[in-house]
Amino acid sequence: IAIQKSTLENIKKTIKRTDIEIENLVLNAYAASIAAVTYEEKELGTCVIDLGGATCNLVIHLGSSIRHSDFLGVGGMNITSDLSMALSTPIDAAEDLKRQYGDLNRPTGHDEIVQMPIRGSEGSSEEVSLDVISNVIYARVEETLMILARKIEESNFKTKLGSGVILTGGVANMKNILDIASPIFFNMPVRIASPNNIVEGIFDSLKDPAFITVIGLLKYGAGEFTLYEIDSNKLLRTRESNTKVKAAVNTHINAFDPNSSSDSIQSKTPEINLDPLQAQEPIIKDENITTNNQGLDDIKVQDKSEPFHQKFYRWLTQLF
Repeated sequence: IAIQKSTLENIKKTIKRTDIEIENLVLNAYAASIAAVTYEEKELGTCVIDLGGATCNLVIHLGSSIRHSDFLGVGGMNITSDLSMALSTPIDAAEDLKRQYGDLNRPTGHDEIVQMPIRGSEGSSEEVSLDVISNVIYARVEETLMILARKIEESNFKTKLGSGVILTGGVANMKNILDIASPIFFNMPVRIASPNNIVEGIFDSLKDPAFITVIGLLKYGAGEFTLYEIDSNKLLRTRESNTKVKAAVNTHINAFDPNSSSDSIQSKTPEINLDPLQAQEPIIKDENITTNNQGLDDIKVQDKSEPFHQKFYRWLTQLF
């Protein structure tokens, strides 16, 4: 994942001015997929598209991994801008028109008229046909989805998306968007995901697809991510807790030394270096072996059995 350095620094400075420390940086669509996609959908292959206000982000899951990501600098604000320019109305009024009349399957040929303010003429308004509003919205949404479909095709994963396409983000709230999305996305299954599909117990106000990235970030911070990954700090993150890892280590040591008691094994494990990023041979200190003939009971002697260390280190690298 690459990002322009100046953009990244601006984000960091903005957050730090609110006296909030940044723990990690997470790709937008990756966070959205955490709250939008089930394990089965990831295994079968799926494309998650976050239709946001300023951008559209795309990730393709296959197996339990992200295999492809892409970005489009177009979003819901571009629909608002198109309405504002086409109808010569202020941005705020265009946004209200989009939210109120943004039906992508509205029949044409009707005579319904709506009132809207005129940009630059305070207090004045004019009438506009609902057909004009619908056509402007439809054209922008269709163009955006077609570009995203082309990006999926260029990724060479189009034939591997067994679960189809999952839409989320604020633009996914537009009425009847699935009616035009399914034909554009190669007639694959298309659904709209919201946090309440995956996350239980959240407030009703947060069940909107627009908040799915925020919910995904919270789940990421709580440990919901891939089995293992290198995060933005270049550190290995794994779902395995230290307790589970130490339990596995105990089992492995017991397999090498079946005569060892559980107490002696437990006394050894805290001395094992479990950091997989440090490519050094682990050292096990045995508290049961001391130099009694020298009268120094508190001196620990390291067990430097070469075959055991080689096998144990190889096992640790396979674990991570």
